[in-house]
Amino acid sequence: MRFKYNENKWELGITMTPETPKEVAEMLRIAKNAKATKPLIYFQFNVDDPYLAISLEKISEVKQCNSVNPTDRIA
Repeated sequence: MRFKYNENKWELGITMTPETPKEVAEMLRIAKNAKATKPLIYFQFNVDDPYLAISLEKISEVKQCNSVNPTDRIA
């Protein structure tokens, strides 16, 4: 998976580009099953290897959709 970010005066955008069919399926499942809630953003910087973690809440696993048909709307 490739990651790219773009920051301007209005927003920070993070683009994730899948590189395998498995990653495409994972990204589609996230897109279809994300909840409309604020993401959790955590930045750890007081270590040798700083990192940024972004967590998006999903709907219940028993309610999630794992298929696509022509009438589905992703967004």
